[in-house]
Amino acid sequence: ETIISTFMLLFIVLYVFGVMGLELITKDEELRKDPEIDALVVDSFSSIPLAMMTLVRFVTMDSISVIYAPLIQAKALVLGLYFGLLICVVSISLMNLVTAVMVEGALEHARQEKEDDAKLAKARAKQMVPEIVHLFDQIDVDGSGEVDLKEMAKFGEDGLVPDRLFEKASVDSMSDLFDNLDVDGSGIITRYEFIEGLLNLFLRDVPVSAQMTMKMIRQVRADVSRLQTNLQELDKTVDVLRPFPTI
Repeated sequence: ETIISTFMLLFIVLYVFGVMGLELITKDEELRKDPEIDALVVDSFSSIPLAMMTLVRFVTMDSISVIYAPLIQAKALVLGLYFGLLICVVSISLMNLVTAVMVEGALEHARQEKEDDAKLAKARAKQMVPEIVHLFDQIDVDGSGEVDLKEMAKFGEDGLVPDRLFEKASVDSMSDLFDNLDVDGSGIITRYEFIEGLLNLFLRDVPVSAQMTMKMIRQVRADVSRLQTNLQELDKTVDVLRPFPTI
């Protein structure tokens, strides 16, 4: 509707300038005494439809100098103001308005698509929650409400992993899935963390390269944690072996 309204405004502006062109150019007998200008007027401003078609060239800035240059040279003040106003209003302002309307329409369409995708993702999430809860209950054999790496690995070794779970979660094993879900590095995943983590894995749209980067970051974090532990043990050993000061 906005685009239609914009083009209707453009049509009205061209009509107004077409009428003004007939009054200022076509009906000016003195101006038309020059044979070349008279031929130009006959070809471009002899009627309102023809004048509007001529002014469309000002919309696209298509070789307009051959139209306004001879007329402005013949009658500089009046026609200079006429064509100057025409270029400012039609060629610059209205075209910027049309461009802005089209861009706004594209942004609105993208926003609507994003909202639709969010609604679809929310509906899919509601459908997935019962399945994820059932999967957690299968892994949590002791019913503690928490699962650790051993329980996850045993679940995979028993061959109970649902079809396409690894594909949907973009992992290769239950151990990798545990590493993805154990965000805080506590070694334990609660029911809430399990559900939220799997939903994020299933519904996210992350490139493979980004997933590999995240995996490498987790590996580096684990290596740094082990290094810190080893350094602490080394400090304790050094303290034990350090000789007591002599008196």
